[in-house]
Amino acid sequence: MPLPLRPALTFIPDEERFVAGAFWQNSLLRLKEGDEAEVIVDAIPGVVFKGKVAKNLPAMAEGEIQFSGNLQSSNKLFQRGRVLVLIDVEDHELLAQLPAGVAGQAAIYTEHFSHVAIMRKVLLRMQGWLNYLFGEGH
Repeated sequence: MPLPLRPALTFIPDEERFVAGAFWQNSLLRLKEGDEAEVIVDAIPGVVFKGKVAKNLPAMAEGEIQFSGNLQSSNKLFQRGRVLVLIDVEDHELLAQLPAGVAGQAAIYTEHFSHVAIMRKVLLRMQGWLNYLFGEGH
């Protein structure tokens, strides 16, 4: 019989912080460590954090099945998860002032489709400035 145990504590590590971005799986074809990245955070409108891809995480939640004593439904086979990518942001001091879990958007610029990168940079900045006008839930 499975025991209904749950964690009693939450540990928040006090280490160097990274931003985690969730990207479509086909992005893995072109993403690599060291690619240029930019991040905007809803809590700080108009500020664009520059950084680099630090690591592509090697697993996704959809690749894990936890024992429960129940048969698994085939619906789980058709869920499309996103790949998590860690971004090392240059401005560590400003990032350290934010609580873990703040939301935002990220863009990664690869050597492929570099002509589209200019448009993406403009759109990211426009979205960052919209955070002044529309708070959470826009």
